[in-house]
Amino acid sequence: MRFCILFAALACLLIFLPACKKKSNTATSANSPDRTIAPPALLMSRDAWPMPFWTAKAKVSLKHPKMNVSFNMSLRSEKDKNLWFSAQAFGLLEVARGLITSDSLLIWDKFNNRCMVGSLNQLEEFVPVSMGLSQLQYFLMGRIFWDSLNAGKEIPIQDSLLLRGQNGSLNFEAKVWNKFLLHTAMARESQSKSQVYIENQQFKPASQMLIPWKKVLQAKTINGNTEENSELEIEFSRFEFSNTAPDFTLNIPAGCQREVLK
Repeated sequence: MRFCILFAALACLLIFLPACKKKSNTATSANSPDRTIAPPALLMSRDAWPMPFWTAKAKVSLKHPKMNVSFNMSLRSEKDKNLWFSAQAFGLLEVARGLITSDSLLIWDKFNNRCMVGSLNQLEEFVPVSMGLSQLQYFLMGRIFWDSLNAGKEIPIQDSLLLRGQNGSLNFEAKVWNKFLLHTAMARESQSKSQVYIENQQFKPASQMLIPWKKVLQAKTINGNTEENSELEIEFSRFEFSNTAPDFTLNIPAGCQREVLK
């Protein structure tokens, strides 16, 4: 099974995805802490967006044996249709901009003057679940981002639900609050023993909907006798739902040569 935790940081796609090895046994995660304290109950279904649009700002930090980077990210989202993003580094310098739709992915790497096109479905080469636009939006919103709760064994724990199961050589475990709020998720590749761990923290309401204002992804990648540990942190400073559509315009220079994302 192929994993890569960096799909969470959208602007990292253009920088880091080429470094993820397709069809390898590299995965990602760290051991999950056992926590049972749930946030205040807010019963809403996974699909219940209070409004059709949201905008957000976040700080993204990546710690990796070969790199240690931080940047700011702006996000604009329309339910099931669009996800626009911009990444700023070195102060206020925009280094990347992109637009993801239900069937396409376009990234303008301003730092290297590259324009990359593809499909979000290509991320299935790097992550252990189906990853379309809707799933990515649910992931960012701290909700279940795979298709069904029916996979694996369900174990009720107080007001939480512990899910455990196996998909091929992949073992997974997730803790869910109020049916759809994802607290933790862990996936481990049994052959390589590589693993990925996700934890959503600091649940607070945004337009009457609980959102995790901080996300931590920890990775352990094992290749032979070599082990690498990485951590990706996303911390929102703003998350607002709206009935008014934001600007999803993505102006790409006419001379920017387009490359197919591989």
